[in-house]
Amino acid sequence: MNKQQTIELLQKQLPGFYSVEQVISIINDIDADSNEVSEEKLTEIAEGVYDVVEKKMRNADTRDIVDYDSAGFDISYNNQLELDNVEISSDTIAEMIANEISDYLKEYFTPNELAEAIAE
Repeated sequence: MNKQQTIELLQKQLPGFYSVEQVISIINDIDADSNEVSEEKLTEIAEGVYDVVEKKMRNADTRDIVDYDSAGFDISYNNQLELDNVEISSDTIAEMIANEISDYLKEYFTPNELAEAIAE
């Protein structure tokens, strides 16, 4: 039900504690753009996401990220062994980052009271 449908429905109802006009006035005062996020909040969220990703990558176990079996080596000039190629598991990295961001955003947008109730 949208705002206009609510107003039309209220106009058909009998007056109660508040008059229909008062309720319609209150509904009309509702800011349609109240779900917008301020620039400050977006900056705070972006910085938080950056911190979460940086921490996860810093603490990641390389065995989960690097495919050691794919490592390719070459013998170069003067018989030096060089690492020619090594693949990373981009799917694993993407999943790790997505999970961390998802957890961060859930925590960010969960009211403190709800978070405390969930923790108990």
